Amino acid sequence: MSAIVTRRAASRSRSLAWRSAWLGIVASLPLLAFGAVCPKPDETAAEAEAGVLASWPADLDRLAGGDPKVRAFVLGHIDASVPASTPFVTRDPLKAFVREEYPLGDDYFIHGKEDTVVFRCVLTNARDGLDGIAVSEISIWGRTGPWEIFRRRANGAFEYDGTRNVRDTSCLESCRTKEYLASGKCTWTRGWPSPTAPGGR
Repeated sequence: MSAIVTRRAASRSRSLAWRSAWLGIVASLPLLAFGAVCPKPDETAAEAEAGVLASWPADLDRLAGGDPKVRAFVLGHIDASVPASTPFVTRDPLKAFVREEYPLGDDYFIHGKEDTVVFRCVLTNARDGLDGIAVSEISIWGRTGPWEIFRRRANGAFEYDGTRNVRDTSCLESCRTKEYLASGKCTWTRGWPSPTAPGGR
């Protein structure tokens, strides 16, 4: 009888410990999802998110206390607990594009970045359906794109809005990356680049 009582007590203790562990993890998920991905003053949102993804396995094991049941529970519910990634926002769409501060939407810079041509188009709500900036590069250029689209926010920053074509490319301006990489500035030229520019036709 004493042995039965002892086993029941041990089983109850393990059950309470397991419940306590997974409840602690569930309570921690919002912190991991929201607080941990907030970038530090010297890093971008993408860099902050990369750091969270790199440390997540170790954080999960620590919170689970090495219990495989708790780990399996969290992994089974993570999609419902963690929201989608925060949008990429920048003050300088051209810099973000050339430096690849976010995952680019197409295979730009096929021939490298040292001496190619980048494009810019200032978007307006009246003509393009939104106010913002579109940037692209000559090596994969088609008649209307592709473009990396950045929507202007009320505070003057730009939010990445995906990759697509721009129907009216009369707004196209060009600049050589050689100048930009050397000075951090672009002398924008209206229209298609001259044949003497790299990639010019």
